[in-house]
Amino acid sequence: MQIKPIKILVFIICLSSLLLATQYSADFLNINLDIITSALADVSASYDSPFSSVFTNPANIVGGVGIEIGSTKWLADLNGNTIVLCYSLGREKAKLGLGLGYASLSTEFQNVATQQNIKYSDSIISAVVGYKLFSKVRLGLNIKNYLQQLDDISNTALSVDFGSSFVTKKVVLGIVIKNIGSQLSETKEELPLRIDFGSKFVLIGSQEEKQKINLFLESSVSQEYTIYKAAVEYIYRNVLSVRFGYKFNTDVDKLTFGVGTKVKIPKINLKSVIDLSYIPYGSLGEVVKFSFGIKF
Repeated sequence: MQIKPIKILVFIICLSSLLLATQYSADFLNINLDIITSALADVSASYDSPFSSVFTNPANIVGGVGIEIGSTKWLADLNGNTIVLCYSLGREKAKLGLGLGYASLSTEFQNVATQQNIKYSDSIISAVVGYKLFSKVRLGLNIKNYLQQLDDISNTALSVDFGSSFVTKKVVLGIVIKNIGSQLSETKEELPLRIDFGSKFVLIGSQEEKQKINLFLESSVSQEYTIYKAAVEYIYRNVLSVRFGYKFNTDVDKLTFGVGTKVKIPKINLKSVIDLSYIPYGSLGEVVKFSFGIKF
């Protein structure tokens, strides 16, 4: 008897509800490191781009080939960088996808009590594998090595993300269980377990048409909070993208937006992709993310 694809998603949802009984810290693991989905209110479960999946839903790594490099400017004095590599066996018709990702954020601040400058940094190395189980169902695993550095003190942890998605031309359903793993090595804090689940709806257009509008509805659930997200992506001729997002039940980074463009390089089978995201954090400051990619 063949297992119906929807049963897999139901099983993962039931499992994830049990995992939330344990928790928590290392907030960097819950920062959205992807450029595109940062402009879409940080949706992660239902955005089915292979390059975004390295830092969001690993199930959607299938189908991507190329390299993407990004730079982040955060709160004026916090800088970050990302690099993503994707490869799929069989490209768009592939059943197996592989990815590597690296991301870091660093800053320096002054200790109010001692007046000494303190250097702080976070970094993640991700190894992603995704598999197309059925024609519409994908499963993925992301293994992450996390390093937190505060002057001479180093915290390390190993964690995994599990993802699944149900993908059709008009609808995408997805779920991601994030940050299952060991305690931080020095402080013995638990990792910030989080579960994202949501959907994408193609309101207008298809891959062959000139214009396309995607609607995203998603929730992020942890022990401490539940954030609801809504976002819209407009794509013109698969060349220009405009993105808006809004978060509910949170006091920071409620409104997000960004733009992206694709440019074909003549005479060779390459595409360059440029994306820009802007996230106003209210009194905390502003985040600008920029990425440049080459896709085969």
